[in-house]
Amino acid sequence: MPFRPSTDWAHAGPLLREYQVALNPEAHYGDEGTETSERWIANIYYSGGDQYTTEPARNELVALCRAVVVTKFGDWVSVPVELSVAPEPAYPRTDAAVL
Repeated sequence: MPFRPSTDWAHAGPLLREYQVALNPEAHYGDEGTETSERWIANIYYSGGDQYTTEPARNELVALCRAVVVTKFGDWVSVPVELSVAPEPAYPRTDAAVL
């Protein structure tokens, strides 16, 4: 079973506890006061008390993973090209425009 903490609480839960990440729904002011959105942010303390707050993420698991990555690798991460390029589809798209 692949390790997928950004989609599986069984994998993310231990990270949440180990790194003591605080997860919060993104809040903003709306017509009726404070409202929450579908997006989440994570707060984490690391390296001698420094705090990091993630940018809003599509869900709480992605926010958690971003916070953990920062504590392990820093603000910038180099992703190998082979991991950042979408694979070619196994079959040709029928909706593609012909040039």
